[in-house]
Amino acid sequence: MSALLYSIAKTATETEMSGVDDQPVRSIDMSGLCVYYSELDEKVLNPKAINPEDHPALIFQEVISSIHQQGPSLPIQFGLLLDSTEEIQRLVEANLTEIRKELNRIGHTYEYSFHFHKQASTAQGVPESLTKADSPGAQYLLKKYQETKKSTQLGADMDKLSSNIERLTSEYLIEIRKSNQAETIRLDLRLTIGQLDKKSLSAVLTKDFPDYRIYIFGPYPPSHFVKLRLKTPH
Repeated sequence: MSALLYSIAKTATETEMSGVDDQPVRSIDMSGLCVYYSELDEKVLNPKAINPEDHPALIFQEVISSIHQQGPSLPIQFGLLLDSTEEIQRLVEANLTEIRKELNRIGHTYEYSFHFHKQASTAQGVPESLTKADSPGAQYLLKKYQETKKSTQLGADMDKLSSNIERLTSEYLIEIRKSNQAETIRLDLRLTIGQLDKKSLSAVLTKDFPDYRIYIFGPYPPSHFVKLRLKTPH
């Protein structure tokens, strides 16, 4: 059996949870911190044995979220397996100063993820010479023109969406991260509030940006904002 790590917290909390593979979530106090883990057969995390509809990462996310609701914690990247509690101790001691510093920086904050999916594209503004020409060269230029126009528009929309969200969440906002892929914009926010009125926010944003379908996820531990990279002890 191996130890699957979930989180490192400032203080121990009362937890009676089942984790990955329905194994109990255990806690151990180390150097004034509390480490949460489950004893697990590493075969459970073999990609060939995983059912995508019941992926262990989904259960992992539920566990680290439950722990974080009770107090500041640093979520561990999914899949970190150690051989024993002694190895956990060595890992914590090798990173103790950095762990404490990052726990103090993150504090009891939460992450929310806003996804904006473009519902329709438009060919407006495309030069007539490109739309009417049927030569391979013209089609290539048309494709590049459309890709550039789409990217430019997406960038402008991202800035507007980010500005609106910053205004709407200014009371709780600490930091925000932006990314986009294809016609989807993603904004990750770190907030001081654990119960955000997602329904009202979605309604306001939908009114201002009717071309986008809007999804708001969270609260989660601030995984995308953790700067700590654990050093493996020698």
